[in-house]
Amino acid sequence: MVRLWDRVSGAYTTTLIGHTDQVESVVVAPNGDWLASGGKDGWLLLWDRASGTCTATLTGHTGSVKSVAIGPDGTWLASGGDDGTVRIWDRALGTCTTTLTGRIGPVWSVAIGPEGTWLASGAGDGTVRIWDRGSGMCTATLTGHTGPVHSVAVAPDGVWLASGSRDGTVRIWDRGSGTCTATLTGHTGPVHSVAVAPDGAWLASGSHDGTVRIWNVDGRGMVALARAEDRLHSCAWGPAQELAVGGERGLYLYTLLT
Repeated sequence: MVRLWDRVSGAYTTTLIGHTDQVESVVVAPNGDWLASGGKDGWLLLWDRASGTCTATLTGHTGSVKSVAIGPDGTWLASGGDDGTVRIWDRALGTCTTTLTGRIGPVWSVAIGPEGTWLASGAGDGTVRIWDRGSGMCTATLTGHTGPVHSVAVAPDGVWLASGSRDGTVRIWDRGSGTCTATLTGHTGPVHSVAVAPDGAWLASGSHDGTVRIWNVDGRGMVALARAEDRLHSCAWGPAQELAVGGERGLYLYTLLT
């Protein structure tokens, strides 16, 4: 199930039921009115936030949907799955318009560039790939991780992106050249999630080691660390330097004080 939470009280306000197996990914639309979830059942479900109803079921993946991202204008989505494909969906029609292939292993994460013309994906082969949305072609393959890439995140200006891997490292990449500009170390377990703050100055990473770490993007150094009770799987920034982190034992909300 998917749960919506009241940020102030910490209580959940709505439970969205529709998947027939565990939910692997959730993403909220830019306008906040709707959201999408991907499940182990191979479905993408679209939800109306106000009513809590499922408005569409998108099918086509032949395995678990590991990651979902919504385009900046809210008219299309991208998803990555266990079947090794990235799919692009038209929200209004509920149909897959493009299937991007060529990965080895599951696609663990997808992220969309700020202008909506390109997207990035990370997968089991340890690479990050950049895709042109219009042509469906892979324009760059970023190599360096020694384990599957579990998460990718794009900076607000689209100039750089970050990836987290089972190898325990976070890497920052220059999108134009495709080169790794920094390797951030310190986690003692797989990095399951990376997220870039809205101002682009901070990068968060959540790990199997039970810690969430905040990195200064310009200085390439760690500036804060918080330890949770168990493994962490997801993190997302709010508009006011708030960081929501999902883990084995709950949902945590942190505020970065600078």
